[in-house]
Amino acid sequence: MMTPARRNKLRTLLWFVLMKWTATLVIVNFYLGSMISLEEIENSVLRLMQRDRFVTFEQPESDPKAHQNRQYKADKQPPEVDEVMGRTGTMSGVVTPTKLVRDITPNLKDGTLQGRERLWEMLTTRNMTQVDAEYWSSIPTWDEILDNIKHSGDRQNALPIIHGLDTCQAFQNKTSSDPSQRRIAPAGLFNSGTNLLSVLLEFNCQNPNRVKKFKGNAKRGHGNEWEVPWGKHTPGSERGQYLKNQKIKYTIDEVLPVVLIRNPYGWMKSMCRHPYTAKWGSMQNKRSCPELKRGGEWNGVEAKFGSGVTQHKSLAHMYNDWYGHYYYGSHTAAEGTQRSIEAPFPRLIVRFEDIIFFPLEVTTQICNCAGGVIGHREDDRDVPEVRLSPQINYDAISFNVASG
Repeated sequence: MMTPARRNKLRTLLWFVLMKWTATLVIVNFYLGSMISLEEIENSVLRLMQRDRFVTFEQPESDPKAHQNRQYKADKQPPEVDEVMGRTGTMSGVVTPTKLVRDITPNLKDGTLQGRERLWEMLTTRNMTQVDAEYWSSIPTWDEILDNIKHSGDRQNALPIIHGLDTCQAFQNKTSSDPSQRRIAPAGLFNSGTNLLSVLLEFNCQNPNRVKKFKGNAKRGHGNEWEVPWGKHTPGSERGQYLKNQKIKYTIDEVLPVVLIRNPYGWMKSMCRHPYTAKWGSMQNKRSCPELKRGGEWNGVEAKFGSGVTQHKSLAHMYNDWYGHYYYGSHTAAEGTQRSIEAPFPRLIVRFEDIIFFPLEVTTQICNCAGGVIGHREDDRDVPEVRLSPQINYDAISFNVASG
C-alpha cells in the first residue's frame, strides 16, 4: 500500500513531467508559428512589389537562369489615374504571365518620347529613370490629356484654369494692415484632392512677412493651413457660423480658401468607393452606384459634417449644393434673397485635374494671389530635395490622390 508521503512524491514527479512537456510543446509551436509568419511576410512583400510595375524584383530561385524569364502579372492602376488619363479601364490592361519586363528610357530618337515630353519631365522629378515599355506606350499623349480635361487654347503654353483670381486683390487689401497674418487653406468635397494641395503649398509657398515674424523660420512661418477654419469638407455656408478649432489666432478674413473641384462623374465614382460620411440608398451596390434616382424618385443623400447634417435630393444635388456656396454670392432683392455670380468672399476655385498636370503653375498662382512667394523651405530636412524646376519641390508629394 502506497503511503501518503510516496503518493505526494509521485504526484509532484508527474506534475513536473507534465509541465516540462507542456513547455516543450509551447516552445516548438512558437518556433513553427514564427517560421510560418516569416514566410507569409516574405510572400506579402513580394506580392506588394508585384503590384508596382515600376519595381524590379527577384525571387529566390533554384535555377540560376530562371531570372532571365522573369514573369509577373500586373494589377490594375488606381481608377483615379485612369479617369484623369482618359481611360475607362486599366492604363495597360493585364499582362499575360508570359510577358517579359522590358524597361526603357523614353527618348525622341526612337519616338518613345514624342508627345509625352511633359509627362516624362514630371516623372523624372520623382527620380524615375526607366519605365516599362508596354506601360509607357499605353499612356496618352499630352494633347490627348488636355482634350480629356477639356483644356482649350494654346497647347504649347497650356495653363491651369483657376476661377476667382479677380478676388486676389480684395483679399490682400483686407489683410494689408498685418500681412504676416495672411494664410492659405484648402477646402473641397470628399475625394477632391485637398491633401495633395496642402502638401504642395506647405513645401513650396511662403508668406515672407510671416517668415520674417518668426525670424526666418520658414517651417513655422510658411502661412499655409491644412484646412479652412470651418473645416475643409464643411459647406462654405458655415463660414463665419462654425469654427472647427476654437483656439485659432486669426480671423476668417485672413484666410484665402482654395476650393478643389473635380469632374462630377469621376467624383461620384470615387464617392461610391469611399463615401466618407455621406449615406444614400443602395450606395453599397457597386453596379448601380451612384443611382441618382430610385423608382422614378430622387435618391436622397444625407451627409454629416462638423457643423451638422445636410440633406440633398441626390449625390449630384449634393455636388451642386456644396460648391454653390463657394461659387455664388447672394443679395436681397424686392422678391427676396437671390443668387448672383459675384464671389461671396475672396476665394479661388481650382480643378482637381490641374493640380495633377499643372502643379507648378497652380501652386505659383495660388501663392502669388495671397501675397506669398514660391520657394523651398531650406530648413526642411525631412526628405531629400528633388525639384521640377528651380522654383518648386516635389519630394514629399504622392500622385496617388484618391483621398482628400
